[in-house]
Amino acid sequence: MSDRQRADDGRTGSRTRSLNRRGVLAGLGTLGLGAAFAGSGRATPGRADPEGGAVSAEVADESEFVSLFDGGSLADSYWHQVNGQANYSAEDGVIVGSSVPESPNSFLTHYKVFDDFEVRMEVHLDQAMNSGVQVRSNLSREKPEVHGPQVEIELSGEGTQQFPPAESGYVYGESLDTGWLSQERPPTDAFDNDGWNDYRIRVEGDTIRTWINGREIETLDLGQYADVPHLVPMGVLGLQVHAIDAEGYTVRWRNVRINELDADEWTPLFDGRGTEGWTGLAGEGDVGVSDDVLELRGGESFSLRTEERYDDFVFETWVDADAEGGVLFRNPGEGRVDGYRVDVDPTDGMTGSLSDAASGEYLKDTSGEAVSEMAFHPDQWNYLRVLANGETLRVWVNGVTTAWLTDGAHSSGYLGLQHLGGDGALRFRELSVNPLAGDESPVGPPPAVLPYQVDLVAGEPNEVLGESEDDFYGRQGRLIQYAHGNADGVTTRDTWINSLDAGTRGCVDADPIQVDDRTASVSVTVADGCEPTLSLVSYTLPGGAFSFETADDQELVDDESETFGPGDHTLEVELPVGRPEE
Repeated sequence: MSDRQRADDGRTGSRTRSLNRRGVLAGLGTLGLGAAFAGSGRATPGRADPEGGAVSAEVADESEFVSLFDGGSLADSYWHQVNGQANYSAEDGVIVGSSVPESPNSFLTHYKVFDDFEVRMEVHLDQAMNSGVQVRSNLSREKPEVHGPQVEIELSGEGTQQFPPAESGYVYGESLDTGWLSQERPPTDAFDNDGWNDYRIRVEGDTIRTWINGREIETLDLGQYADVPHLVPMGVLGLQVHAIDAEGYTVRWRNVRINELDADEWTPLFDGRGTEGWTGLAGEGDVGVSDDVLELRGGESFSLRTEERYDDFVFETWVDADAEGGVLFRNPGEGRVDGYRVDVDPTDGMTGSLSDAASGEYLKDTSGEAVSEMAFHPDQWNYLRVLANGETLRVWVNGVTTAWLTDGAHSSGYLGLQHLGGDGALRFRELSVNPLAGDESPVGPPPAVLPYQVDLVAGEPNEVLGESEDDFYGRQGRLIQYAHGNADGVTTRDTWINSLDAGTRGCVDADPIQVDDRTASVSVTVADGCEPTLSLVSYTLPGGAFSFETADDQELVDDESETFGPGDHTLEVELPVGRPEE
């Protein structure tokens, strides 16, 4: 939903905030491939009449679609809630989302990551509600709120809760700092305010197309947003309950089904009957195949690998584990465990961690990260996806990004499965790989911290610097301290507290500004009898160095401003993040 529709985020008081990861294998038999994720059959949907008529007969047959909700529990259909406190439940074959006061936007997401697909569903909305369907969306420790394209669900007609109304079917950039992705949104009356509404959403390549009740609403070219850092061509489906300061308002979804359009790009690695295409890599253990499941069990550490090598690829599988192990990739073979390893660990929240398989040194350790630890569900099948694209490595666990980084230590090798020994087993099903051609770049390197300026100032922040000769905190006598830096850390810092008037100077004592990953913070102590307004403000810093002549090119990124009483306080802001210019 758009920022104009967002409810208060629950903060109280005067604080304000704005925001612009050798041996022989015993028991090795013969194999093929298990059934890929249900719905691997594909057909090409057709177009709706551009003037808003009925959907044509070219639309893909319903037999090509697979249900994403079996009418039972949400967990059994591989849905989980990742944001917010709204209540999600299954009632009579319907997914119901119910609002809770003072909750931020809430999202129920499917475990699986999808690429090109068409999804259909029916939607019913309470009169006071607002909602949406997330497509190709993601979340991670660095950006824990669900973000990506959202197809709008809202009422039609004048006098409704929304203003302007009738924007259902258009596409918003949820938590992408873009606002609406659909730049033109002529109102429509396609949404039936009182009944169930048929939603059809087709996402293929750079295009999102939407229909409501058979009427085509939007054809959106995502190519125009290629520079948006967190907008990538794969991600989860999500169902939103929008923030609203009321309890019990509902949005309902039923008959949620999907047709994956890219099935012919994937190569199955397991046919559910044997281990053809796999060979022993290191150690000895037991490998069993039954009920379309490949099971690893053994007292000592052992592993197996594919017979084919893969350079750049996307790999996916489902795993159920009561023992520690992992997925290996870019392994050189040669009877040794090397390359990269993605942890599978049902005991301590490490699933999705990424390490060097030979040294055991972690490139990304997820322990203690609430978002990553939330992703894995013990005693259940869990979805795992790995992308290796040049030096870009990315891992998803149940749709949550647990690692996204660059590393060039290993560029090619085999895929592998590893059991680290001890009691218990690792079970895998629906293993498949999508090899990438050399010119494909489905996901680039993770966004990095761009050159920044962070100022601690007395009073409110300036949204723009350099509009006049005196439009600088130092010249205004309000600058307490600043820090400049980039992705490598702080490059320069200084304190200007002596430039403050004597009253303010005697009220505030501040520690140096600290930078941690993608945020900057500062601790301040306010003296007895004082109530100053203080602000911590972050700006872009083009060129990496401050200049009075180019200050008006700087952009405000984030600010936190508060009127403090006596005592110790902390202010924190986000730093600018993006992809550095070549």
